[in-house]
Amino acid sequence: MRAPIARLCVVYFAVEFANNCEVVENVGDVGMIRADARLLQGQCLAQQPFRRGMVATRLSLLDALHDRPEIMDIWHRHGSIVNGHTMGAHSKTMNADDRLELFFSQSLDGFFFMMIDEPVVWDDSIDKERVLDYVFEHQRMTKVNDAMLAQYGATRESFLGTTPKDLFRHDLAHGRRVWREFFDRGRLHIETDERRVDGAPIRIEGDYLCFYDEAGRITGHFGIQRDVTERERASQALRQYNRRLQVLHDIHLDILGTRSPQQIAEATLRHLQELIPCRRASVAVFDLPRGTGTIIASWAMGEAQGEGQAVDGAVVPIESFGVREELQAGLVGSLRSLGPSHHLTDTLAASGSSTMHVPLLADADLIGVLNVTSSDEQTFERRSIEIAQEVASTLAVAMRQAQLRERVERYANELEDRVMARTADLERSENRLAAILNALPDLVFVVNGEGRYVEILTSREDLLYRAAEEMKGRRFHDILPAPVADAHLRLVQQTLETRTTQTLEYSLHVLAGERWFEGRTGLLGVLVDGHPAVAFIARDVTDRKRAEELESQNIYLREEISVERSYGEVVGESTAMRKVFKAIGMVADTESTVLVLGETGTGKELTARAIHNLSRRRHGVMVKVNCAALPASLAESELFGHERGAFTGAVQQKKGRFELAHNGTIFLDEVGELSADVQVKLLRVLQEQEFERLGSTRPTKVSVRVIAATNRNLEEEVTRGRFRSDLFYRLNIFPIHLPALRERKPDVPLLATHFAREFARRMGKPVRGIEGNAMARLTTYEWPGNVRELANVLERAVILCDGPTILEAHLGVIGRDRRESGTFPTLEEVERQHIMRALTETGGVLAGPQGAAKLLGMRRSTVWSRMKKLGIQPIHE
Repeated sequence: MRAPIARLCVVYFAVEFANNCEVVENVGDVGMIRADARLLQGQCLAQQPFRRGMVATRLSLLDALHDRPEIMDIWHRHGSIVNGHTMGAHSKTMNADDRLELFFSQSLDGFFFMMIDEPVVWDDSIDKERVLDYVFEHQRMTKVNDAMLAQYGATRESFLGTTPKDLFRHDLAHGRRVWREFFDRGRLHIETDERRVDGAPIRIEGDYLCFYDEAGRITGHFGIQRDVTERERASQALRQYNRRLQVLHDIHLDILGTRSPQQIAEATLRHLQELIPCRRASVAVFDLPRGTGTIIASWAMGEAQGEGQAVDGAVVPIESFGVREELQAGLVGSLRSLGPSHHLTDTLAASGSSTMHVPLLADADLIGVLNVTSSDEQTFERRSIEIAQEVASTLAVAMRQAQLRERVERYANELEDRVMARTADLERSENRLAAILNALPDLVFVVNGEGRYVEILTSREDLLYRAAEEMKGRRFHDILPAPVADAHLRLVQQTLETRTTQTLEYSLHVLAGERWFEGRTGLLGVLVDGHPAVAFIARDVTDRKRAEELESQNIYLREEISVERSYGEVVGESTAMRKVFKAIGMVADTESTVLVLGETGTGKELTARAIHNLSRRRHGVMVKVNCAALPASLAESELFGHERGAFTGAVQQKKGRFELAHNGTIFLDEVGELSADVQVKLLRVLQEQEFERLGSTRPTKVSVRVIAATNRNLEEEVTRGRFRSDLFYRLNIFPIHLPALRERKPDVPLLATHFAREFARRMGKPVRGIEGNAMARLTTYEWPGNVRELANVLERAVILCDGPTILEAHLGVIGRDRRESGTFPTLEEVERQHIMRALTETGGVLAGPQGAAKLLGMRRSTVWSRMKKLGIQPIHE
């Protein structure tokens, strides 16, 4: 019986191999094989009416195998016949079993056998779920061909022995349902979702046939299957595309039946969820001059019609939907929801979901945005974004047409009112208009494109640079200083070119003295001498500028006062400090730049304040700048200020620290930490006493004295290329070296007494002095943290002291005494001291490459949080 069955399989595999590969070499007589195949197919089809095509051939073969279970003996006994033969002339001697093995291995379809360790009974008399438990553990893959291994991406060694539990590990319940149906029917044609060895999903179409023994028990099964993943994907994509076209067609039909932009937006949103899985959606129209967007329609999942209108009519900044330039370029917004300052956060963008903002562009004009919020926490797929862009394109065109219709109707209704208003304006007499203009406090000039004064109207001739008769008919450059004339001419030319209002602030020494003006231009609606002209209105804003300057200084001073200093003025009577006092007295009354050098905690800021208080600028403000605390990206803005719109977030003009210190002193603490770019601009200020705000092209003059300080060796920094040599020489005009506290031991008792009394006064305690042993201990200590460390120790001692005298016990553990003490510090104390030491080492600088956070290997926010928890106050010199 074996030879006919083997012959049957050989014939089937020969047909499969010949059909797929077109050439069958060294397999015998191909014509004979094809003839046998036709005979076999005819016999099988005559016995059972199966489906036509490949599936019919497969099932015919499976029926034959089902009727001949002894074929398994052939497979078990000839597991690797092909490998035992060589191709070529010897192939003609291959028997049917050898050919069966050859075609089994060469077929493009996957062939396999799965056998159960022990046959199982499958009928209504047994518990089928328990049998399935056994089968899923003990039915194993016993033979596979290469096509089968390719489908699963597996090696033969790893795949042989695979169980149903392994195949359906991703969905055991589904696998058990398939196996149960298969065993119930005895054979099965089905498509299933399975997984490759690497976890990638695949779609499998297969035909499967059970094997039974003489007792009717299931011993295993045989299967033929192929990978139809790509076919399924193509079919699904086609269905989705057809659905997409249908929905877009429905949207077009709904739009044709509407007129207003709001109705068009609502009609679009009704169909949007059919194209893109989303939870919420809305449409906003933009008012670009005002920089705002208005919500005209919204939709939310699960809300009845009319309930999702909570945000309709709301007005929000355009920046809430993304960067305006990117939206104008047609780029989808960066999937961010509206900020916390707007009540639309919970309605437009659900928490935990992604939101995309798709620009509405009509004739390259940005007219609005389509906002879509995903239905889960996943970001949108590329296909969803493309669909949203296609919908937005259709929506934008329809809304632009509706807007144009509304404008035409509105303009038609307003035309008569505008004509009447214009007629009323023309009826006013020229004399009355001139009288009104003369009564205004502003200066009104009419100038032409050359910058020539055509008309001058004002009642404040003391605010003119020259008499009106002298200025009329002459150009800016004939009258005004060159820089002011250049700025005026540029403003007029920009007004003529752009036909928009321009503004300018400038100072000018007029007949009434030095004054500040705000100039505003507008294009005249009539020609003057046949040429366009500009109305230039200048308003005296001197009082406002002075008030702003005083307010800026007042704010800075309030901020400085709110930060209470850790200790008082410079104290000392040692020889080293007397040299410092002498140097301060020599340089204070000059305008020279001073460089204060010294270790952290030696009192560099107090020294700078002493120089300022003794200088001729003592009535001005001293502005302090901690250069180490300035982020590199913001240092230029903080020092020199910025104009409105200079960068993202610059919503208004801001004065820099140099401008705040005008007619005063600026103290640049830790100047060695400045970046190379800022060093260049600082050098210009020191040399020319002028700078340009960020985003401005007009230089700003200042009169500022500079005092710089650092704990670094700037000469070494110059040698290493980290600090500009020209800036070092400009700062090092008059250096003052502050000695470390260990170099001025005679000052320790004086400083300790000063700090004890100062802290006692602040805390309301009756402390008046320090006991001798305590003073001796303070005097012998080396004080690596200098005066700041001494102040911290005395502050703690005053807190612990209950009487009039500070005792040695109140000093606690300082310096090396901490390691010699028998007490074991708590973890909190060790952490507090470690952070305080890092702050002492960095001079109180928390952030930056030289900050305490970097030294501790922690984030700045983490260090700050631990400082607040442990009660550690920031260090200020």
